[in-house]
Amino acid sequence: SYLLPGIAGAVLFLEVLFGAVARSGIRDLTLLSYGLDVWDRQVASNWLVVGAFLLIFVLAIGVLFWLATVVARAKGVEERYV
Repeated sequence: SYLLPGIAGAVLFLEVLFGAVARSGIRDLTLLSYGLDVWDRQVASNWLVVGAFLLIFVLAIGVLFWLATVVARAKGVEERYV
């Protein structure tokens, strides 16, 4: 059936997702048994880097939108093989 590849891909994606979550939980519990709580950390955001990333991300989305409009307006070309 034509749905089989999509179903297989979804099952594999879920398998990898659940495996990653299980591995993370095992790692956290193992480190906690040695006295290291990975969730009890002080985090200081570097807002300059976050802002630069967001700016570049928005610019990249704009470039992709512009490229999509260029492709949509492009005229087809008849190809000939000599």
